[in-house]
Amino acid sequence: MSTRVVPGSSFDGGVVDPIPRPAPPEETQKRELRDPILELLCTLEPKNPEVQRERDILIGKRIEANKLAQALIESEMALTRAGVIEAHEASKAAVRDHQKKIDALAKRIAEAQADLNTKKDTVARTMAAFRTATEDRKQLSRYATRAAIAEADAAVQKLENAVDRATANASTLQQTMNHLLLVERTPLMRERDKLMAKELELAAALSGESYTNSLGIVVPARRPL
Repeated sequence: MSTRVVPGSSFDGGVVDPIPRPAPPEETQKRELRDPILELLCTLEPKNPEVQRERDILIGKRIEANKLAQALIESEMALTRAGVIEAHEASKAAVRDHQKKIDALAKRIAEAQADLNTKKDTVARTMAAFRTATEDRKQLSRYATRAAIAEADAAVQKLENAVDRATANASTLQQTMNHLLLVERTPLMRERDKLMAKELELAAALSGESYTNSLGIVVPARRPL
């Protein structure tokens, strides 16, 4: 079963199993070493008492050696798990810190979008006024005074200049929006995907569950650390 990808703001706890479930029995947590030699020795039933005694001695030595090996393995595995837990916590912290950058940029984008909407509205209203003034100029009587014609021409020219300014302002802000979305936001999102994929890999190493890596490949479940 694949674990879930969660938003960066959720990476604020300790190492937890992404899917709540009952704790496994204690005996399943301990790694049991298989020793085929010991198993074969235990199946022997020598008829010679000396051989039987030798078998018992070998079994005892084998059990003692396995206990020492088991202790060493568990100790080293505990160190490995502790290292992975530390790396996992650092990975979650990296996602959280990176999410703050994305949130800050999202705020800038929202503010720029609101400003752009205002400027586009200004363009629309100015163009409407320009069209009205142009139509009013066309509707002037041919017998209108020079002063009335000059006034109408001045109104048209003034609104035409206003349309040019408003359009230029909206165009400049649109370029700013494109920069925020494509030049700044896109790399941030890609980097967040990488950080989240790394966190997912470390979480899967601890839980043993399967997961989908950054390439879309499903990594099968395995023994947890």
